[in-house]
Amino acid sequence: MNQSGHLTNKNHLIRSSLHIGVLALVATSLAFSPQAEAVCEQGCGNNGNTLLGDGALSSTTTGAQNTAIGYNALFRNTEGSNNTATGYDALIDNTTGSDNTAMGIDALTHNTSANSNTATGGFALWNNRTG
Repeated sequence: MNQSGHLTNKNHLIRSSLHIGVLALVATSLAFSPQAEAVCEQGCGNNGNTLLGDGALSSTTTGAQNTAIGYNALFRNTEGSNNTATGYDALIDNTTGSDNTAMGIDALTHNTSANSNTATGGFALWNNRTG
């Protein structure tokens, strides 16, 4: 083997080792990097409001003593008080309605201003708006 062939093989080995080293470094970095996690909002808001879930009670301004548990529960509520919403999108459109209880996915979803309703079960009173 001539000198030039020996150098070519040596360069090839060096490049291969570099590629393996870079791949090992990338794999290690990915394995130990922090994992992305969804943040679930929770807390006690103003006026005695309690919430748990992304979007829950996000728009409340003067509404008081509301409890919202679930994604977007009581999402549009601004002034409604004494409402309890448990479930995905429960009472999502409520703005000024008070004394309502919605338990279940999409229960009382389209209620905007109706008072003193109780909806239990998925989609219960889904289309009730003002009555």
